[in-house]
Amino acid sequence: MNRVSRLTTLVWGLLLAGLCATSAAQNADRSARLLLETSAPLRVHQDEDPPNVLFIIVDDLNTALGSYIGSGNRPHYATASTPNLDRLAAQGIRFENAFVQSPLCNPSRASLLSGLRPNTVDVHDTSTWPRHKIGDELRMLPEHFHDHGYFTGRVGKVGHNSFEHAVSWDESKFALSRDPSQLFHTPGYLPGDDLSQVKDNTWTEGSENGMSRADIFAGAGGGRGLSLPLTWRATGESPPMTPDGTTATRIIQLMAENRDKPFFLAAGLHKPHQPWVGPVEFFDQHPVDEIVLPETPADDTDDSPAPSTLVLEDDAAHSELQKKQAIAAYHAMVTMA
Repeated sequence: MNRVSRLTTLVWGLLLAGLCATSAAQNADRSARLLLETSAPLRVHQDEDPPNVLFIIVDDLNTALGSYIGSGNRPHYATASTPNLDRLAAQGIRFENAFVQSPLCNPSRASLLSGLRPNTVDVHDTSTWPRHKIGDELRMLPEHFHDHGYFTGRVGKVGHNSFEHAVSWDESKFALSRDPSQLFHTPGYLPGDDLSQVKDNTWTEGSENGMSRADIFAGAGGGRGLSLPLTWRATGESPPMTPDGTTATRIIQLMAENRDKPFFLAAGLHKPHQPWVGPVEFFDQHPVDEIVLPETPADDTDDSPAPSTLVLEDDAAHSELQKKQAIAAYHAMVTMA
C-alpha cells in the first residue's frame, strides 16, 4: 500500500479550513479526485512509516457549510451546498467552539503556522513580516516536517500574500496574474508560474466574463464597492481555470509526483474572499429568493463601540435585496472553493 492511500489529512482554517465542492460536472471530477486522495481514515503510524499530510486552508470561510446545518447556525446558512466537505467532515472531527487568534488574516495565519500567539510574534496587522521579531529561530509548521525528512510544498495562499516564508517549502507557488491581484487578494496559481493558460477574469478589462478595476471599486453587481467591500458577479469562466482550480490541479500533481516519499502539502484556496466573482453555475445553485435574512434587533448596536458602529452604518445602506444577493454570492463562492 503506498503512502498516498494512507494519507492523514489536516483541515484547518481561519475559522474552519476545508475543501468545499459542488455537483457541477466540471468541478466534481477535480474535487472528487482530491478527496479520494485525502479522505482515508486516520490511523496510528510507526516511525518507519510516516503519514503524508495535506493541509487545506480557505480564505474567509465561516460555518456556511452543510455539515453545520442544525448546529445553531444562522438561518441564511441553510442553503449551504458543500457535499464533498460534508463527507470529509463526517470522517473526521468537527469543531463547534473554535476561535481564531485574530480577526485579521496576517496575524491569524502567522499564529496558525507558528503555533504562537500574535502577541508573541508581534504581528497585529496585514503588513508586518511574521519573522521580524523572532527571526530565523521562528520555526513554521512545514519546517518541522522538512526537518523530519518530508517534502514540503505549497500552492496558493497559506501565509499572508507575500509573507509566504519561502524557506519553509521545497516548492512554493504564488504566481500573480497582474499587480492589482496582489492588492486585492486575487492571485492565480499554477505549475511553473506560467500564466498563459489562466485568465483571472476578476481583472479582465472589457471581458464579458470579468470585471474591470473600476467596476470593482464601484461595486458592480449590486454591491457598494471595495469601500465595504461587497462586490459580486457571475461569470462564464471555466472552474478548472480559476485560480483555485489551478491550485487544486497542482496539488494533485504534487501528490502524484511525491507518492514515494513522505510529504506535507498545503493548498491555500482564495474564495470565498472578496470579490465574489466566479462561474455562473455556482450562483445558479443559490437562488436569491431562497435566502432568509436574520432578524436584526432595533437596539443591536447600542452596546457596540463607536468604530464598529461606523462600519455597521455602511452595512445598513444595503437594501434587503442587495443583502440577499450578497449572501447568495458568498454561498456560491463557498460552493466553488
